[in-house]
Amino acid sequence: MKDRDRYHHGYLKKTMIEEGIKYIKKHGVENMSLRRLASLCNVSHSAPYKHFKDKSDFIDQIILYVTDKFMDTLNEIYHEYKGTFDIMTELGIGYVNFFANNPNYFNILFFENQVDFGLVFSEDDDDINFFPPFALFKNAAVEFLEYAGIEREEYNDQVLFMWSIVQGLATIFTLKGVEYTDRQRASIRRILGIKQYSTCDEEIDKDGKTKLDIL
Repeated sequence: MKDRDRYHHGYLKKTMIEEGIKYIKKHGVENMSLRRLASLCNVSHSAPYKHFKDKSDFIDQIILYVTDKFMDTLNEIYHEYKGTFDIMTELGIGYVNFFANNPNYFNILFFENQVDFGLVFSEDDDDINFFPPFALFKNAAVEFLEYAGIEREEYNDQVLFMWSIVQGLATIFTLKGVEYTDRQRASIRRILGIKQYSTCDEEIDKDGKTKLDIL
């Protein structure tokens, strides 16, 4: 199907967002404009304005697009592994996989200084508007630590520790020239096997997942 035909079937906005993400990775957000976006997509200079009010709105839509995709990945893992001892390992693997397979997404979220993450590591943060993927990761980590019998005063340090590991691994495997193969994925699984929290009782369910015995 030709690009022009795809655009008439509602693909133009998505195509513009994906092309914008690739361009920003190479040239930076400061060099992006809706006129340049139109040229990249081979459409009229007025076409982007049917989907985005201005450049700022375009960047906001990119952030929302990538964040939604990331959240879909994390939510699926969270609901599959919630209440099991494997949840943080699996979330971490999903986190790294998502960005290793989509390095341009990692760049737009973490290297272009366009996202307000609202990260505050304190015990009184229930009303803080966290970046949604971090909020999900943090809440899952707190549930895990609570189930594992970790003292509450250790939560902040442990959440920061867990997040720094997956963020660091994602950074490594989005670098140009760093291969991401089955061998690396197996290494990541070993790294993220957070078995030091063995203070909780465990049992294996019928699907092979390690269940937490929540008292």
